[in-house]
Amino acid sequence: MGGMNAVERVKTALQLGAPDRVPMSFAIWPMERLSTNEHYALQWDAEKLARKAISIFQYNDYQSDEAALSYLNLAMVEAWGGKIDYSKWWPGVMEWLIKEPEDYGKLWILNPYKDGRLPILVKQMELVSKTVKENMFVWGQEFSPFTLLFHIREATKAVIDMVINPNLVKMALETITESTIKFLHALKEVGANGFRLNSQRWDRVFFSKEYIKQFDVPYVSKILKEAKRLGLLTKMFVELPNPHLDLMLELSDLNCFEFLDTAPRVHTNELPKKWKWEDLNEEDLKAVREKLKGRLCLGMPAAGRPIMEKGTPEEVEMAVKKWLRLIGPGGGLTLETYSGAGGAWGSKENALKAINTVYKYGKYPIDIH
Repeated sequence: MGGMNAVERVKTALQLGAPDRVPMSFAIWPMERLSTNEHYALQWDAEKLARKAISIFQYNDYQSDEAALSYLNLAMVEAWGGKIDYSKWWPGVMEWLIKEPEDYGKLWILNPYKDGRLPILVKQMELVSKTVKENMFVWGQEFSPFTLLFHIREATKAVIDMVINPNLVKMALETITESTIKFLHALKEVGANGFRLNSQRWDRVFFSKEYIKQFDVPYVSKILKEAKRLGLLTKMFVELPNPHLDLMLELSDLNCFEFLDTAPRVHTNELPKKWKWEDLNEEDLKAVREKLKGRLCLGMPAAGRPIMEKGTPEEVEMAVKKWLRLIGPGGGLTLETYSGAGGAWGSKENALKAINTVYKYGKYPIDIH
């Protein structure tokens, strides 16, 4: 199979097929490469924001197969009246929106064409989609309602609320969910191809499976179901360790499960605390693939973060070829540099080596010895 454009290539992989080659994307978090002040200034100008995003996903003759645009979470918090601190590299909450349990009732279902900066993000999606057309698969993205909860309520208090005031917490989660769904509709209307849900909260490790079933899974499921109904393909991004991985894997209406730079023993519940992608042996990789086989596309770094940051180009090439050889055959795989061509993780040289290795060895049928 040959001659696919980026949208066809990514769609085929997400639907568990074998495209012309493994989709390769870079700068998957475009705004991380900006200073927070520059980031915030751009967020009020849809045209500049769109141009900057497109430029990050393109580098000389290289073009990412995927473009993931700005997260919705901070814009939602601000639309509700929350205060965000943009003085640091990664923006944080300056003042908690929910100070007392009764404040949960102050949230309302946001209008993506009216409230706060949400219209800017919708316009950004429209401009990017019109510009790149079939040359990139464009993702809208947002944090899961459970994750976003910890952007509006201090974590310890939110946990206490789950015990003492569970109905108030669920009311807030429902409002966040409905606001996200409204945004889904807007993204679809302006040309998005898919929706990427970030469910990375590392502190899930402290929650029992019963709490995840109550306060996380139902709301994620509702968003994924609506995305599927709208014709948007879906990807869930998970930062590990995550002891509730099996619950996440059971989600219906999900197309792709995307890991960061650590990995679980998905065939057991054991999650080593210090286990990076480059530490995975062939048995582990095959177990990851077997767990998802026939059910979900696998998205993962083309090489582990430490290799991208500290390794040589030769080591990057070896790592990428290993992933391609062990889990590439048959399709259903997408790869990312997580750094862009000269982005946050690793050198430009290493990023380009990862991209070129996929271009050379990631063509189907994959046959690497």
